[in-house]
Amino acid sequence: MHSRRLIFRHALISLSFVLLYLLLNRPEVIFFSRIGFVAWYPAIGLVMALLLGVSPWYALLVCFADALAGTVIYAGPVRSFSNTVDAVGVAACYGAAAYVLRGPLQIDLRLRRRRDVVRYVFVSATAAAVATIIGVACLIADHSITWGEYGSSALGWFLGDTIGLVGIAPFLLVHVFPHVRKWLSPTPSRLRPTGAHATETMFTFGGLAEICGQGWTILAVLWVMFGTKDGRYEHFYLSFIPIIWIAMRQGVQRVVTGLLALNFGIVVAMHLFPPTAVLFAKSPCLCWCCPR
Repeated sequence: MHSRRLIFRHALISLSFVLLYLLLNRPEVIFFSRIGFVAWYPAIGLVMALLLGVSPWYALLVCFADALAGTVIYAGPVRSFSNTVDAVGVAACYGAAAYVLRGPLQIDLRLRRRRDVVRYVFVSATAAAVATIIGVACLIADHSITWGEYGSSALGWFLGDTIGLVGIAPFLLVHVFPHVRKWLSPTPSRLRPTGAHATETMFTFGGLAEICGQGWTILAVLWVMFGTKDGRYEHFYLSFIPIIWIAMRQGVQRVVTGLLALNFGIVVAMHLFPPTAVLFAKSPCLCWCCPR
């Protein structure tokens, strides 16, 4: 009975992942201009969170979902290098990274220690670099880009993946996948939160006011960066203000939410105020500088 229930839950997680992966690959989400050039790639954040938060064996599902997205959304040939070699390469790179982080390094999956954050960033960035080399090489093999575009495409690919790894995956690991692991556990935990932990999660009026202030600051920064005519798109440094505020006051647990909100806010702002060609070239660096 328990095994059938567990199989059903894993199947539901798999289906949810595939649907979300396809959604996050939509051209309007990633600001697709043409093959090999996107503003960011949040789907990789979902991939890393699943592999690290649940199991590296889900790399097989990642391979399938990546090939499916290339075929269904971008009408790529099923037997192209991008839908075969690249799909396997991406799954292998991030599956190996998740294995190293879960196994030999044994990091805290909620990233509560500074050492674990550094290890996560280093290992995931290494995986992103290898996946970039494989992916861009496959684009050249498919004649989607030329050799002369290798450098710019590789830079955009790496930054796009890194945004997902640093801006999306930590939010999922801290706030979503602990509940997923608990739901998938064959034996439910009998541990109850201590009084100290319960006190930490209570909202006071002052804490609620600070959350509202941080939210309004993010909106104000986005408006100054994108909505004003004077010096439009040049005040990128302002994105550090709300993130530093949240990091100093509430730490990792809150700052991953702020990073997610800021990165999605940047994308929404770019939809409301269509970017120029110059801004589109800068946008991966902008989204990347926010998580850092």
